[in-house]
Amino acid sequence: YGDYAPLALMNLAFVSEMRDKPEDAIDALDRLINFYPQSMLAPDAYYNLARTYSDLVSGEAYDQGSTRQAISYYEDFLILYPQNEFIGEVEANLKEMENLLASSRLNLGDFYYFYRANNTAALTFYNEAITTAPDSDAASQARARIKDIEAGVKPTTSANFIAKLLGVD
Repeated sequence: YGDYAPLALMNLAFVSEMRDKPEDAIDALDRLINFYPQSMLAPDAYYNLARTYSDLVSGEAYDQGSTRQAISYYEDFLILYPQNEFIGEVEANLKEMENLLASSRLNLGDFYYFYRANNTAALTFYNEAITTAPDSDAASQARARIKDIEAGVKPTTSANFIAKLLGVD
């Protein structure tokens, strides 16, 4: 609760990251942002918090909670500090996180389309992929799948393929 508190919290976050304790780093950075928003370290705290959440992301096939948090903090950074020196890097990282989230939504849509024949659920996830990152590869694939669903194209699953081979419909 003094003049050195923001610096102490930033150092605590730095040490926590070095010791591979991201939860402690997140806590320290979050406290810095919430208790000392006017500190000169606040932009660095937003950036480091977004980067810490980004580092927790395991991939598109895993839980995307950390991805959503990283996106949120990158967007906050862009809104709050538009003149900061890290803007280019933050924009690139934000785009990467949005593409990852869109790919995850595409994978979930594919699961419902190809393996559960649930077009309603598939459409929901495909639309999320398009909304999340409209210019990504995942979005273009989602658009193609939506066109197939609207055209009534049935997905080729292993069961459908075997039935066709056996001549059973």
